[in-house]
Formats: sequence, C-alpha cells, structure tokens
Amino acid sequence: MPLTLWFGMPTLYPAIGSAICADILVELRDGDQTATIRSADRGELTALVMPVDKPAAAGRVSS
Repeated sequence: MPLTLWFGMPTLYPAIGSAICADILVELRDGDQTATIRSADRGELTALVMPVDKPAAAGRVSS
C-alpha cells in the first residue's frame, strides 16, 4: 500500500544534515507518526521528524 508523507523543510533539512555520512536510513511508521532518520554507518546518531499536512499548493499544475 503506497504511503505519501510530507515533511517541513525547517525540520527535515537539519535532520538529514546531522548525518555523518552521505548515506542515511529513514524509518517510516505511518502518516501520523514520527519518522526516524539516522546515519547509515553511525546508527546512534538519530533524529525524529514529524510529518505535516499536505501543502495547499501540492498537486496543483501551474500554467
């Protein structure tokens, strides 16, 4: 079953930037649960990010 999640850049960008290496692991649970982001080679460095509601502009086609 497909799962579409939206994250705010003010929380997602620092979480990804905190990873030590270029490879990260993202553990998804459900649309209303936190996602865990961790460095692939340093698993003890983790960050939690909470999904946000779908932006109003998402899915609109500009002409």
